[in-house]
Amino acid sequence: MASQITHTGQPDQDEEEDNSGQFEDIEELKTPYRFVLEDKWDEVKEYYKQNPRMLHRQMTLQGDNVLHLAASSCSKLQCKEVLEFLVDICVNDSDSNSTDKYKRLSTHDYNRWSLRVQNKGGNNALHQVSVSGSVEAARFLVRRFNEPIADPSIPNLNYPSIDDEKKHNPARKLLWTRNGLGETPLYRAAARGHNGLVKFYMEKKPDDYWQHFLRHDKMTALRMAVIGQHFETAHWLHKNFTLLGEMPDEEGLTGLKLLAHMPKAFEPHFQQSHWKMLIYHCLPNGEDVEMDGEDVEMDDVESGMKSNHPRQSIFRKKLAVVMKSYYSLLDSLEGTGGLAGTIYRIWKDKKNKNALKKLIKSLILRDDTWLVTSEENSRTISLGSWKDPEKDGDGGGKTGKAITKETKSALKETAMFEVNKSTPLFIATVKGNVPIVQEILEKHPQAVEHINHKEHNILHLAIKNRQKEILKLIVSKPTLMSMLNERIDHQGNTLLHQAADRSYYSISLTQQLIGPAMQLQEELHWFERVKGIIPPHYTIHHNLYNQTADDLFNYWHDELLEEAQKWVKDTAQSCSTVAVLVATVVFAAAYTIPGGTNGQNGLPLFQNDPLFLLFTCMDVVAIASSLSSVAFFLSVLSSPLEYPLFVSSIPNKIMAGFVLLFISMATTMLAFAATILLLIRVEKKWTKSLLYPIAFFPVPLFGLLQFPMYHSFKVVFHEINAWFFKPLLDLLGFPKKRSIWGKSKAD
Repeated sequence: MASQITHTGQPDQDEEEDNSGQFEDIEELKTPYRFVLEDKWDEVKEYYKQNPRMLHRQMTLQGDNVLHLAASSCSKLQCKEVLEFLVDICVNDSDSNSTDKYKRLSTHDYNRWSLRVQNKGGNNALHQVSVSGSVEAARFLVRRFNEPIADPSIPNLNYPSIDDEKKHNPARKLLWTRNGLGETPLYRAAARGHNGLVKFYMEKKPDDYWQHFLRHDKMTALRMAVIGQHFETAHWLHKNFTLLGEMPDEEGLTGLKLLAHMPKAFEPHFQQSHWKMLIYHCLPNGEDVEMDGEDVEMDDVESGMKSNHPRQSIFRKKLAVVMKSYYSLLDSLEGTGGLAGTIYRIWKDKKNKNALKKLIKSLILRDDTWLVTSEENSRTISLGSWKDPEKDGDGGGKTGKAITKETKSALKETAMFEVNKSTPLFIATVKGNVPIVQEILEKHPQAVEHINHKEHNILHLAIKNRQKEILKLIVSKPTLMSMLNERIDHQGNTLLHQAADRSYYSISLTQQLIGPAMQLQEELHWFERVKGIIPPHYTIHHNLYNQTADDLFNYWHDELLEEAQKWVKDTAQSCSTVAVLVATVVFAAAYTIPGGTNGQNGLPLFQNDPLFLLFTCMDVVAIASSLSSVAFFLSVLSSPLEYPLFVSSIPNKIMAGFVLLFISMATTMLAFAATILLLIRVEKKWTKSLLYPIAFFPVPLFGLLQFPMYHSFKVVFHEINAWFFKPLLDLLGFPKKRSIWGKSKAD
C-alpha cells in the first residue's frame, strides 16, 4: 500500500516542482515585464544587457520570452532595432532550459535556435513579428536566420507536408516553421491583415508556397483574412491565388459564401458618429494609383515631360503622383493620437471597404453555383383535399393538420444548416446582404431564376426572412416579377404562405419595433404587401397541409397575438391611470392661480406678466392633452383586439395616446416652471440660470426614457405620407426615386 501511495503521488510532486520553477522565473522577470507593458524598450534593453542569460526565460504564463514579446508588442519602427539588439547579446547559456544537442551549437546556429523557441501556442519570434506587422523586423530575421540549423543530429525536414505530425521546427527554414495550429509566419500575417508583410514573405518565393496558405484544419489564409475583416489582404490573396476563394472549409463555406454571411461588414465602423461619417465621405476611396498597369513614380513623370507624350497623359501622371503623395500622407498618420489618429482609422476603414467591393466582384465573376438548379416541377393552384382523413388510412397524416410544436424547434435547428448548404445568392438573400445580391444579379442576371432543392426561388427566401430591400430589388422589375411570383414550392406553399410562415424567424429589436403590438402590426403589413404582388386567386390556394396562407398566418401568429393583446391592455391601463392623474393635477392648478387674485375685481395679480400667460396656455394644453390621451387608451381597452384592428387602428391609437401623454406631462412641467418663476423673484442671474434647468429637467428626462417607443410612431407618419403628402408631390410633378433596374421603386 505504501508503494502505491508513493507511486501515485510522484507526478503531483514533479508537477509542483515544474510550477515552482516557472514561478521563480516569472517572479524574477516581473521588472522587465512591467517595462514591456509600459512600452519602455530602452529599459528592457538595459535590463537584458546586464542579464543576457535571462533571454530565454519565460516571462508570461503563455511561455513567452522577451524575444516573443519584443516581436509582437514593439511598434513597427522599434521592432527591428530591439530584436537586433537582443539577438546580438544572446549567449549560449549552459544552464538554460535548452536540450543538450543545442548546447554545442555555434553562435550563429544558437541564434537561429533562439528565434525558433516556441511559446505554449507554438509561436516563435517570426510568428510574433507577423502579429506586429513590422516588415523591417521580418526582413532582418529572414535574411540572417532563415536557414535551418546546421546540425547533423537534427533531421533535414525543410519542406514538410501540411499533414506532418512531427514538426521539427529547428530543422526547417524559419519561413517554414509552424505553430500549434499549423500556421506559418506568412499565414499568420495574412490572418492579421498585414498586407505589406505578406507581400514581403512572398518575395522570398518559398518552395511549394501553396502550403503556406493552409493550416492543419485545412482553413485557408483567405478565409481567416475575411473573418478578421482584413479585406485588402483577402483581395490581394484572391487576385494572386484565385483558387483560395473557391476552396471550401470543413463546413462547406467558400470565400463568397462566408462574405454572404457578413452583411454588417459592408457598413462603415463609424456610422454612429455623424462628424466621423462626414470625414469618411470626404476622404478618397484609396484606389491603387496606376498608369498603364504600372505604379507611377516621379521619374515616370519627368520622362513623360521630356518625351513627346500628349499633355493629357502628362497631366494624368502628375495627378497620379499627387494622389499617391496624398495617400502616403494619410498612411503616415498611423500610430498617432487625437484627431490625426482618428482620421487614419477612418481612412483605413474606407480603404478596407473599397477592397471588399473589389473582392466580391472578383469572387462573383468566378461563381457558377447558381447554374445548378432544381428541375422544373410545375405546380398549380389547389383548393385543398376533401377526402375523409379517417378513410385515408393514415389517421389524417399531414393533411388538414397544422405543423406541430415539435416541428418548430426542429425547423429552427436545421435552418442554419440549410443556409450553409445554399448558394451564395441564397445565403445573401437570407442574411439581407444587399450588396452581394445586387452584384450577383448584375454580373449573372439569369441567377435570379435559380431554384433550390425545396423549389424556393429568391423571392421565397426574401419574403420568408423579411428582407425588404431585396424584395424591392425584385419587385421593381415587373417582367422579372411575372416570372417568379407564381412559384409554388415542394410543400405547396406560395409566396403568401412564406409571408405567413414564422417558423424560425422573429422580428429583432434592431428594426426598432417596440412591443408585441408593433411587431404584429409589421407582420400584418408584410403579409398585405406580399398579397399585393401575387395573383389574386393564390389567396385561396391550399398547401400540402391543407392550409391557406391566412390559416398558416393565424397559426404562426396566435402566440404573438396573445402577447400583443396582453401588452396593449397593460400599457393602456397604466398610461390611462397616469393621464388621469395629470388631468387631476392640472385641473386643480387652473383654480389655484399663482400669486392670488385682486380682492376688488377678482383678476389675477400677475395677469400682465408674460409668465402668467405661459402658465395659462400650458395648463390648458396639459388638461386637453391628458383627457384626449385617456380617451384614446379607453378606446383601446374597449376594442376587441383581433388581427384586423392591429393593422393600423390599435397601434395608431396607442402611439397617439403616448404622444398626447408626453405633451401633457411636458406642458404640466412648463406650467410648474412658470409658476415657480412667478412666485420666486430672484435678482441674481446665476440663480435664475440654475432654476431654469432644474425646473425643466423632468421634461427631457421623460422624453429620453420614452424615446425608443416613438421610433414606432413613424408608422403613423408613413400612413399620413401615403394618403396626403405623396399624392400631393405626385400632383406637383416631383420625380419618384429610381432603383438600380431603372424603374421606379415599388412601395
